[in-house]
Amino acid sequence: MGKGGARAHSGPKSDLDAFARDRDKGEWVLLPMDWPHPAPEWPLNNPDDPETGMPDYDNDREAELWEILWAQGQAPAWLLDSQEFAVALYVRLLTVVESSMGVKSAPLLAELRRQQEMLGLSTDGLAKNKWRFREHDSMTVAAEEGKPQTGTPDNVTDLFAGVTVRGA
Repeated sequence: MGKGGARAHSGPKSDLDAFARDRDKGEWVLLPMDWPHPAPEWPLNNPDDPETGMPDYDNDREAELWEILWAQGQAPAWLLDSQEFAVALYVRLLTVVESSMGVKSAPLLAELRRQQEMLGLSTDGLAKNKWRFREHDSMTVAAEEGKPQTGTPDNVTDLFAGVTVRGA
């Protein structure tokens, strides 16, 4: 019997605590914290403004965001699902939103949030995709076993190692 309802976001939310139960681990995908591989080729055209002949978009910022996103742990999942075009559209939308921060556009911000969730770039998106970072799994195990954290934390993940937070 299928889970959820007839609509995209119907049915119960994914329970992040369910990951700790062995019987539910098979439903979740463990992602690496980063992806040390080159980003795919940029798939979108860069149209020029008909009046000025200059590019309509900030190509330097797009290139920067493209590289940043493809270095994240979600990248292998995007590649498996052929999401290069979706990631590019997210990058383009993000640059448009950044360049028009003085102008409040609820539809643009809503679309940006929707794309973040679809691509697993938010906590809700990670849960909806049933993705979890591999290092977070080991943090949960260490916290449950009561292992003390040793040394000085090198990053935010290390800083919170050993801390159990409901829903994380």
